[in-house]
Amino acid sequence: MRLSLDTPKLTSIVQRYFIRLSYQGTAYHGWQRQPNAPTVQQTIEEALTTVLRTPVTIMGAGRTDTGVHASMMMAHVDIPDAVRVQDEDPTDLISPFSYMDSVFVTSRIHRHNAIASGKVVPPTTASLEESRFRESEMTTNKKPGVDISSHSNTEETNATTPETFQRAAKTKAVRTATTVDYSIFENPFGLALRKKLNPFLPSDIAIQSIFPVHAEAHTRYDATFRSYEYVIDREKNAFTPHLAYLNNQDLNFAAMNEAASRLIGHQDFQCFSRTHTDVNNYLCNLTASRWIQRDGQWVYQVTANRFLRNMVRAIVGTLLEVGLGKRDAASLPDLIASHDRTQAGPSAPARGLFLTNIIYPISIHGR
Repeated sequence: MRLSLDTPKLTSIVQRYFIRLSYQGTAYHGWQRQPNAPTVQQTIEEALTTVLRTPVTIMGAGRTDTGVHASMMMAHVDIPDAVRVQDEDPTDLISPFSYMDSVFVTSRIHRHNAIASGKVVPPTTASLEESRFRESEMTTNKKPGVDISSHSNTEETNATTPETFQRAAKTKAVRTATTVDYSIFENPFGLALRKKLNPFLPSDIAIQSIFPVHAEAHTRYDATFRSYEYVIDREKNAFTPHLAYLNNQDLNFAAMNEAASRLIGHQDFQCFSRTHTDVNNYLCNLTASRWIQRDGQWVYQVTANRFLRNMVRAIVGTLLEVGLGKRDAASLPDLIASHDRTQAGPSAPARGLFLTNIIYPISIHGR
């Protein structure tokens, strides 16, 4: 399976694709390209340029800091129409515009809804690649529903004024973003490109799926929810020194969880934001904020419509102070009301932080 070009001269017609990927951030100075330091964005752009044989740039859903990891990151790229993928059949050259008809998109939405409702079992990667584009799945006599409204409540997730935040606050207080299997939207071009691209990337970056979206879909601005996890090792672990923060102090787990729960809702989180940040406001809607214990680790899980720079690490540092008895859980509302970063705890080390999930409305697929 290889990529080829119809002609050296590329047309201006492009098809936008979303790229789902993961990476271990230890070796990188964050996501965003920098002039004199290796970054995840730069590494992927260079690999794509090599594979496609034409310069391309990608846009990420966010900007993780130096040493921060992502078990799920999204980026988008515009693929010129002149690029072709050679499939298993040497005579079959696939365009980036292949399988973009409404029947394909509708069938993928139908399958997503069936998986989400528990009516079918999600396929394995192998079975998905074998059966994804069977003719029986490409046609349907009845137009399936496309309702995944739980993922795209625009008033709740995109509110940017105190009034709309207060209205949305009346909705369910604790809510965890649901993971969506975006790989079911991967078409033959995306599948072939993924298989070609992964060998050109280092072992700490992996591409999970590449799928087409409509021309205006944006990985950053269309995201409705994002989730992070912060991982703490309670005992020394030789295999996770760069993937968790070792803290074996005497921490009060219940107090940390109580403090975490007080962060849920629609509030101004300036006290947890890096200073001198260029943002219009500090309003964030946290729908989940809790600690869990998993395989000997303590893990802080948080979901929101948006996050400020350094916000999760500052929250974790503050919750650790609660666990150590340096501050009360009941003091969190007063801290938030102060809007003062110096009143919050220190930032936890970057190595324990993971971006774990990003949710988009079904409209990114052009429906």
